[in-house]
Amino acid sequence: MIPRIGKEFNDISKTPIPNVTVTLPDKSSMAVWHCIIDGPVGTPYAGGKFVLQLDFSDNYPFKSPKIKFLTKIYHPNIRQENGEICDQLIKDQWKPTMTARSVVNTLVKLIENPDLESPIEQELSLIHISEPTRLGMISYAVFCLKKKKKKKKTQTNKIT
Repeated sequence: MIPRIGKEFNDISKTPIPNVTVTLPDKSSMAVWHCIIDGPVGTPYAGGKFVLQLDFSDNYPFKSPKIKFLTKIYHPNIRQENGEICDQLIKDQWKPTMTARSVVNTLVKLIENPDLESPIEQELSLIHISEPTRLGMISYAVFCLKKKKKKKKTQTNKIT
């Protein structure tokens, strides 16, 4: 697993996916990646930055990576309470020949074009259909609140 995932990480580092940054949160392990996806222009998520975690530690490439959005995103195919994505997207269609690049590209496409046929968040699917810009405003508001809290926490730590 390590040689393949290392090669895939190097490939994405040398030829990045547009509007995506891939990092290793723990430099001593290639098994867990963080991907920062810029909210696609022309979508309710434009202007946002969405961090997700790809965990390749469970028998990759024979099993799909575990995927979890770490940034709160109001999206019909992403579970609100824990950031998990709809299983149909990756896990149910997984083949060992698929790569990390294909997973990340699929996630970017998911943000651009939610699958409204099989949402795991029904209410958000209805909002997306009737008021698509509202999802983006909600996501942006949460992003700003987190940034403000983080800044306040940093200032508090400097004072003490």
